[in-house]
Amino acid sequence: MAFKKKVSKLFGRLYLSLKVESSLSYVVGKKGDHRYHFFHVGYDVRNVCGKDKKIFVCTMLFVTLHACITPSKKKMIEFYSDAENRTNY
Repeated sequence: MAFKKKVSKLFGRLYLSLKVESSLSYVVGKKGDHRYHFFHVGYDVRNVCGKDKKIFVCTMLFVTLHACITPSKKKMIEFYSDAENRTNY
């Protein structure tokens, strides 16, 4: 049975996430091969409030740390209220 525990905290605009797993992290290549991470430092690009944000990622064996600066609270509220208005008919 696999174990996974994730804890996330927001300190002002700084978002930190710590994940501990019982299995090694990996990515799947184009041909379906698995590349396991014993130690990995990099970033993910995700769309947050209509803008691409880079999320710092550091993995060491079974522990992964994510960190990023989030948009201001005002921008987050505006984005989600606009999105909610677009989906309600």
